[in-house]
Amino acid sequence: MRRVVAFGAVAALGLSTLEAHAQNYREMPIGGRTATMGGAGTAAGNDSAMPYLNPAGLAGVPGDIFAVSAAAYSYTRRSFTNVMFPSGVPASFGFQQDSASFATSTIGELPSSVMYFRHFGDLKAKIQHRLGISLVIPGARDVELIGSVGGRYTAFNGRYVNQVSATSQQRSYYLGPSYAIALNPDLRLGLSLYGLYQRNQRTRAQQFELSGFGGALSGNGSGQLAALQEAFSIAPILGAQARLFSKLWAGLGVALPAIHVTGRERSNGTIASTRDGRSLSAVSQSDLGYFEPAPARLNAGIAWEDRKGFSAAVDVHVYLPRDFGRRGTTAVEARQTGEVSRRQVIGTDESVERELVVDVSAGVEYAFTSLLSTRLGFFTDNPPRATLDASDRDNGQLTLQRFGGTLGLGIQAGSFDTTLGLVFARGTGRYVTVDQFGPGGAPGFTTVPTTETTSMIVFSGAVTVDEAKKAIRDALPVAVPLPDLEIGGTGTPAPWIPDPLPPEPKPPPPKVRRAVPEMIEPRPPAVRP
Repeated sequence: MRRVVAFGAVAALGLSTLEAHAQNYREMPIGGRTATMGGAGTAAGNDSAMPYLNPAGLAGVPGDIFAVSAAAYSYTRRSFTNVMFPSGVPASFGFQQDSASFATSTIGELPSSVMYFRHFGDLKAKIQHRLGISLVIPGARDVELIGSVGGRYTAFNGRYVNQVSATSQQRSYYLGPSYAIALNPDLRLGLSLYGLYQRNQRTRAQQFELSGFGGALSGNGSGQLAALQEAFSIAPILGAQARLFSKLWAGLGVALPAIHVTGRERSNGTIASTRDGRSLSAVSQSDLGYFEPAPARLNAGIAWEDRKGFSAAVDVHVYLPRDFGRRGTTAVEARQTGEVSRRQVIGTDESVERELVVDVSAGVEYAFTSLLSTRLGFFTDNPPRATLDASDRDNGQLTLQRFGGTLGLGIQAGSFDTTLGLVFARGTGRYVTVDQFGPGGAPGFTTVPTTETTSMIVFSGAVTVDEAKKAIRDALPVAVPLPDLEIGGTGTPAPWIPDPLPPEPKPPPPKVRRAVPEMIEPRPPAVRP
């Protein structure tokens, strides 16, 4: 039991490990139509997912366009099996568990992509050019974890309580310009040059108490950890789309390995334990170089594209292996009752290889009318690490095999294109945790089963800027100048000419009153005498 007290206060906190990276590459869908078709848009997509997925699709965007796609609301719940006592408690202890819970929840409300693109030249020309800027957030999650276990040891009249809480915020921001060119109606090429900013922030707190033999054996431990990881890199993405024949398209997207520029991890943690009246405490501070460059990605797709009827698309995504990790030093100062404080500087050089990952996406769309269409999709989301080590290095880390389905409704009215969709994903995997009573009764590390369920509402909207301006101008009750409107798609801005005002009504001519002549009574003729 003394080993449990000493080990539980330090190892369970995992103060020296890398951050827990579930971080599958496709944690949330992006785009509007693409997201509700299971993420399949490489071959013929042209929504706000294209700058990240296949920038060639931007050459198929009509005119100038502004588009936003958002995960309006998402909820994720993750549960674990026997995380506190994976191997159980030795029968000789007579442990009776009173309560136990260990689960996480995630709530997300973030836009996944925003883009604005303009065309250059005549819209009727054979070669079309598009240039713009976009912000894409393919990975974003906020995790809150609360766990506890409590019980009694009947063998030595003892009690045990363990509580843990943790938060994690993970973000990946892709921001930069994109260029696309349509060499003819059947061939499109594109390039995006992103600056990739990654930010991971986490906190963790844990405490436990143990007593027995009427207080003759007692111990407790607690610890806190806060860490912030930031990294910046350059991420170029190339793409192509080509019509094979009729309505059959093929596409290819190539995300080159991100070029690491800078990265930093700062953390501080404290642990404290008391055993048999003696206390032990330690404080750690680290300032490390951190690198997490995005791996090379190849995504190829094929699609039957008929926006007035039935459309179908299939994509295959391949992510090549890539390392992430940190290097630097961590200073640890330890104090123990009756001993002099000891300070130690520990060198850190950790790297973990992300393995080869292959995912698939498939989706269909049926247009009932030019106004309304419905969509269905399926996708997989495999982890960059299929297996984890039951060791201190992987303590608190998670691996998940995920798959999901999508359902969407598309509405197009004039220049406005709107998508409302639902995404459901299910994942199963393993989680590395501390085993208080491992083989032989000695504390150690092990993995336990975990499950994850995600529900998400996706909303996207796109508007062709020129048509929107014209619609606004026509709807206004008064004449307001709206520049840069185009006439007939000629590509030449038309000066604003207000509609002529109707002529002012002329006042009616004044009425002339005629004088009525006075009636003169005739006089009788005079009579002479």
